[in-house]
Amino acid sequence: MTKPLIRTLFLLILILIAGVVLPTSIQASVQSCGMNVSPTTTTRDTSTTFSFSGFASYSGSGVMWVRFTRPSANFTITSGLSTGAWTASTNGTQLTFTAPSQTDLPGNFTIYATSGGSDASSADWTVEMSDSGDGSAAAGCDGTLGVSISGSNSVTPTPTPTFTPTPDTTAPTISNVVVSGVSDSSVTITWNTNESANANINYGTTTSYGSSGSDTTRSTTHSLTLNNLSSNTTYHGQIQSTDAAGNTASSNDFTFATSQNTTTVTVTTTVTTIVTPTPTPTPVPDRTPPKVTLTTELNRVFLTAPVIEGTATDNKAIAKVEYSIDDGQNWTDADHIDTLGEKKTGFSFTPLTRGDGIYSIKVRAIDTNDNETETETQTIIIDRLPPAIGGAIFSIGPQILQPSPNGSIVTLAGLMPKLTFAAVGGPTSIKLMVNDQSVPMTQNIQTRLWSGSLVGAESVTYKLETESIDDAQNRTAKSLSPVIVLPDGTVSDVLGAVNGAEVRVYYFDSQAQDFRLWGAEQYGQENPQFTDAQGRYKLLLPAGTYYLQINASRTRPLRTNIFTLTTSTPIAQDFTVIKKKSFHFGLLNIPFPDFGQNDVMINLPEKSINEADTNFLVGESFPSFNLDGVQDDALLGKPTVVTVLTTWLPQSSGQMSILEELSHDQSVHTLVIMSQESTASVNVFAKRGGYSLPVVADSDGVLVTPLRVTTLPTHYFLDRKGEITKVVSGVLSKEQLEQYVQENL
Repeated sequence: MTKPLIRTLFLLILILIAGVVLPTSIQASVQSCGMNVSPTTTTRDTSTTFSFSGFASYSGSGVMWVRFTRPSANFTITSGLSTGAWTASTNGTQLTFTAPSQTDLPGNFTIYATSGGSDASSADWTVEMSDSGDGSAAAGCDGTLGVSISGSNSVTPTPTPTFTPTPDTTAPTISNVVVSGVSDSSVTITWNTNESANANINYGTTTSYGSSGSDTTRSTTHSLTLNNLSSNTTYHGQIQSTDAAGNTASSNDFTFATSQNTTTVTVTTTVTTIVTPTPTPTPVPDRTPPKVTLTTELNRVFLTAPVIEGTATDNKAIAKVEYSIDDGQNWTDADHIDTLGEKKTGFSFTPLTRGDGIYSIKVRAIDTNDNETETETQTIIIDRLPPAIGGAIFSIGPQILQPSPNGSIVTLAGLMPKLTFAAVGGPTSIKLMVNDQSVPMTQNIQTRLWSGSLVGAESVTYKLETESIDDAQNRTAKSLSPVIVLPDGTVSDVLGAVNGAEVRVYYFDSQAQDFRLWGAEQYGQENPQFTDAQGRYKLLLPAGTYYLQINASRTRPLRTNIFTLTTSTPIAQDFTVIKKKSFHFGLLNIPFPDFGQNDVMINLPEKSINEADTNFLVGESFPSFNLDGVQDDALLGKPTVVTVLTTWLPQSSGQMSILEELSHDQSVHTLVIMSQESTASVNVFAKRGGYSLPVVADSDGVLVTPLRVTTLPTHYFLDRKGEITKVVSGVLSKEQLEQYVQENL
């Protein structure tokens, strides 16, 4: 081998070594990472929620930057979210998550993307990670990242709901009535209305009127001249104005008088003419309304409320610019107006929206003569979060059904509860499936809570599934607590079911210190009630102290022991009554006198009937969070009770008082999380209650999914390391809370 050839081979070896070694010298602290995507296939023209879960190994303190690049041009990224302090930004092609400091990866990242109108074979998402906030020296991630597009979307999109404004039933308000331009045969009458309306005046020499003048043009400023009047005469008048909805306002009766005739006198040779001075002309009223032009393009979906800009012009001067987010029902001053009192001014405002949803935007300008103009309605859609429901409550009339410790709800056939819950993400419709039957859900406009009444008559366990859909056709599914329906209680004797047996319920009246007949009507039940042909009865009793008495023909009365309930409880016990002894004489059956009664112990139903243990989170660390300045690391070092509540739950104040008392124990951490509530409403609730324990708002409901919240309240018991040791649903006493905390010591 020649020397030149040897030198050439040596140089090639050095280049190969450099190709292996040099990258190592500039490698980021993220040494390797893996990521898997779900789902791996979607349909054409579909908005899909992609969930990415994975890991990263690194030599530093964590990761600050993660970027996802779409598989191909067949996808458009719309938004993304994750737990913790991560924030997301996208340009449609890539979505980048950044954290304010180096941190561990969250459990998963969620990306919302829409697919194109054609099929596409599987292509990989590109995922990169870096320990630097600018993404420098990023490392690429391996894993299952392929996604394909196949077939059409079989779900017919829910049409965007149209806003139906509340019918206008309010008549205009008449003000500033002025009589001017008085002559011997005419007068001019002007007035204002607070909304556009037509003009009409009834007039005459008596309050019966008899004549009228009108102008069908709708305006807020009105002027009518009445001609052909008699001179030196007093007239009665009444103004009427009708708006576009047909609502008519009438003024009180008023009077006005014409002047005397001008007279010309002739005397023999001298003619004297009396000349009436020419009156000063009455200024022509300004009836020209302003013009309003919006310059902001609103025909798209916004993540947050946009800044809306425009201009207002008038022939005189602009006095005010206002906007409405509910199609003109309520008005708010624009945030910024360049110059008031000028003929032209610019303005801008950010709508005070209540979160995700559809808003009907109107802008109006008012000039210095109270002429006004409203723009046509502009619809904006705000879609920051996917639609998601929170924890639910179940009620029958005024009774709130408390879940069992594992979260199930127990009731009786024919006494199915109403379901109520809050939701974020601006859902326009929520579908509830009870087993295979759909139940309609409606939203209360004032409280913004969703509710629906369950149906069912069989003694079975009903599974509840929900699907929430928002304006952008994002869909979110969730399972709720099961509802266990027990069979009715029965009354029987040795021959079988007793028809017409009387079941009476007596409750202890603490004020009277005596037992009284329980008032069942306010709870939608009857007391006493009578068994049917199968001997059935049903009772759902609220918290209190009771006993039952059962009377049937030719039997000894049966009475239960006195029992106390701490929460609403179904009574479904089977009772057996004993026949009185009797004397038979032919067809006659004559009972012997018997003044005794039978006593029986009441058996309360077990609420954990054959349901799976819900403590699926036991052994896991409490999810990371940062809510109102409180972070998850504040839960370390002591046993902790975290309670998920909401201010609209009727039992919240009582449960808060018990938790407040527990918080005085310095050996225990306590934290209350108000799910899907604004910070402002939670602060008001805490201030009114005078609570000193920490209460934070989870406005976006970010902990609802990782904590699997289905009913309220739900309590999470943590050990000193922040690991979950027990999950319990329902209102708990101080003794119960202390017992569960003691188990963590």
